[in-house]
Amino acid sequence: MTSRKSGEIINATLMEVFVVLCFLVISLLRTTEAQVDSEQSQLDLLKQQTAALERDKAHLSDSLAAASQDAEKWKSRYESEYPGDCKVTGVPVQLLRVCIAGDGTYEAEMLGTFGSHLAGTRQQYTATGFKQGFIDVWQYQSTHRCRFDAIVHSEADVPNDQYLLANQILIQRFRLKWSLDHCLFTSKN
Repeated sequence: MTSRKSGEIINATLMEVFVVLCFLVISLLRTTEAQVDSEQSQLDLLKQQTAALERDKAHLSDSLAAASQDAEKWKSRYESEYPGDCKVTGVPVQLLRVCIAGDGTYEAEMLGTFGSHLAGTRQQYTATGFKQGFIDVWQYQSTHRCRFDAIVHSEADVPNDQYLLANQILIQRFRLKWSLDHCLFTSKN
């Protein structure tokens, strides 16, 4: 048996350690490359799924827009443009009785209490004053998409043009119910 010198032993040991380190580095590189390939394939898969979801989103958005248009068509076909009665507990639908006077004024009698308007109160209005006097009623009706009724009477001597003008003003605030009876109450009486 031949003896080896300590330098040869150290050299051989270093060589073995170097070879082992080379195998470790190569193994790590292969593992890292495999992870990179795996992550790249996952990224590609996620990109494909994202693209598919974007297509689905666009399709659903188009479907929703078409359904909304169909709903609006059906709604406009079957929903009345005329709002229904206001249903407020303790307040009659026929909220007001109005007398159209021949001098361009209106006398209103409240048939029910609503807001600042008390049942049984009577007040005389001009055209502008009537609109302003019932702004709170109008705001409620607009908010709740409903209407109160006003029973409309007129004095016998009201000219047709004043009668029509009065109705145009009254209909801006109330749904009108006309009465053939003449005014039963006016400040003249």
